[in-house]
Amino acid sequence: MRTKPLADAIGQRGGQALAALMVFALVALDVDVRTFALVTGVVAAAWLATIAIVRVGYVHQFRDTLRAGEIQRDVQLPDMDVTSIEMLTESLSSPDEAEALAALDLLGRTERVPALVLYHPSEAVVRRALALIARNPRPEIARVVGYLIDHHDPQIRAAALATAARVGCHQDRVAEALGDRHADVRAAALVASAPAPDRDAGIAALVAGSPEDRLALARAIALAPSPRFRGVLLELRARREPAVNREALRVLARAPELVEPDRLLGMLADPRVRSDVRRVWIASGELGLERLIAALDDPRTPLSI
Repeated sequence: MRTKPLADAIGQRGGQALAALMVFALVALDVDVRTFALVTGVVAAAWLATIAIVRVGYVHQFRDTLRAGEIQRDVQLPDMDVTSIEMLTESLSSPDEAEALAALDLLGRTERVPALVLYHPSEAVVRRALALIARNPRPEIARVVGYLIDHHDPQIRAAALATAARVGCHQDRVAEALGDRHADVRAAALVASAPAPDRDAGIAALVAGSPEDRLALARAIALAPSPRFRGVLLELRARREPAVNREALRVLARAPELVEPDRLLGMLADPRVRSDVRRVWIASGELGLERLIAALDDPRTPLSI
């Protein structure tokens, strides 16, 4: 993928240069029109054959990369041609989970994730597709989201509820989910609902509940980060439960505007979540960097930080 723009440029400019050289050579040799046409036809045929061979190799390499799940996620993605998009869309229906996820990540960067992938048999693929589609929801996904609200996997149902709230559909189903027996689904419904005293009481009950309840609430907020839940995230992190803290930090990495640097600094002392905290600092940009530099310069900063 990274070498494709270079190959395109070399192919186009190289072809033009070779064609020009061939014309000059034939003119210099003073060949007749028939010979000129014959040479031109042979060169054109050879060039077309080369293009076909290179294209087959490119397609095979691209497909093998997808099947291996080796797509790099931290590089700039060049514009993809029609062939690449067709291959990616075809790979979404692959029973190989790694191949489908790799194709999904690439299509997600181009905002071309088709709604039909939400019918994929792999739960991991469906969860990833919902996360990508939820960034830029489209009205036409309302039907399939309604289907997923009845999915047997509670986390998929929760993600579907969050997407439904963002699209503005199935509000009756969101309200019904408030009484679901699974904490993930209840939490997603509470987060997706408009602020109200009973909704706030439900969120408070999850915070005061079991570690599983708090983890479900953190996952639900991760589906729809909002300043409304800044205080809830602080309460969750104050519990010092590694799994809950990691999920809460994932929210902050996705929504760095919710970060409070002074409160986050002390979490660097906890080796169980240190790598997650670092990701949040990176996501917070220049503000986070300035606060870290100030902490390093401050002699009162504990060595554990």
